[in-house]
Amino acid sequence: MKSGGRQFSMAATGSKIFAPIAASLALFFISAQSAAFEISGSKWKGGTTDFYVSLIGESPSGIAWHDSFLAAIADWDDKTVFDFAVIEQPIDPCLEDGLNSVDFTNEVCGSEYGANTLAVTLRRLSTTLLGEPNIFEADIVINSDVRYDIYDGALYPGSNRRIDFRRVAIHELGHVIGLEHESQELAIMAPSIGDIDRPTEDDLAGVEALYTALSSCTQNALVLGEKTNSLSEGDCTVAQITAGGTDFSYIDLYRIDLEKAATLSLTMTSSSLDS
Repeated sequence: MKSGGRQFSMAATGSKIFAPIAASLALFFISAQSAAFEISGSKWKGGTTDFYVSLIGESPSGIAWHDSFLAAIADWDDKTVFDFAVIEQPIDPCLEDGLNSVDFTNEVCGSEYGANTLAVTLRRLSTTLLGEPNIFEADIVINSDVRYDIYDGALYPGSNRRIDFRRVAIHELGHVIGLEHESQELAIMAPSIGDIDRPTEDDLAGVEALYTALSSCTQNALVLGEKTNSLSEGDCTVAQITAGGTDFSYIDLYRIDLEKAATLSLTMTSSSLDS
């Protein structure tokens, strides 16, 4: 779907494969969730990350690009469980350095922008024991050939209009968090830019599902001694606790509460599972 001929970025892009690290290649995902928002299950460990911001210049309306990007971060930070720690210094977003940053560029780190592409978020992933790969780096490049301004409400009309920078930044930061494109509901994460200028309830619900999935499954208290249990229908699945992916293996969760540091030895035996 397009709106006025302008598209948001791909969810992520990349072409290099590292072991055990890979650049995220997917454009769209089929969610394992029943809700409308789209998530693949890839997310940040701990639900937080640093982000380097140092944008130069200001919009025709007199608002600094830097300040508008910080406002876009706050649009997610203030309304979700995810936490951005802002560091106001310049970092090249095209460096694969484990640091997250943003800048205006005339190319996507060596490749051309696609037709009508406003910005691209590049994510790097690392494998995990359970579920989809974790995000460990996400950088945003913003097409410097696009005419931007900063304003609220409906997009300006006309083929030569200026695009609202803040809603582009909000959209790309949604990809940084782990959200994918949403085509079914009204959302800032729609694949094409439109009149929505802030995260919607659907967008916020996606972040909530991605970073609070573990709490939706029963966690059994584990006490010292012997515990016998079995996996069966009705148990949580790996896809449930990791909020995405296609691993529907059953899993039981156990919680150990410690009042002070201790060394524990756990042994599991099973006639049907790898111990």
